Amino acid sequence: MGTGHLPIGKPTAYRQQPTMRLYNPATGRWLHQSGTGETADVSYSWSGSAHQARNLREGAAKWPYRRAGMNEGKIEQENMT
Repeated sequence: MGTGHLPIGKPTAYRQQPTMRLYNPATGRWLHQSGTGETADVSYSWSGSAHQARNLREGAAKWPYRRAGMNEGKIEQENMT
């Protein structure tokens, strides 16, 4: 019936995808948050799921990037100041 209420039952489990960053080991720079170009500042680096990274890689002619955890790079950058 059109009561406007959600059906009663088990709540749907939502699992957030693990997030990663992508870096270029040859240059030591991060993929920019726009998905094109590179940045030395991890604060402006791209972050996303493995599925999103795969979609970026499939659309690129050349792909030098490797996966990195979300906390990688921040420690080194903080120590530089």
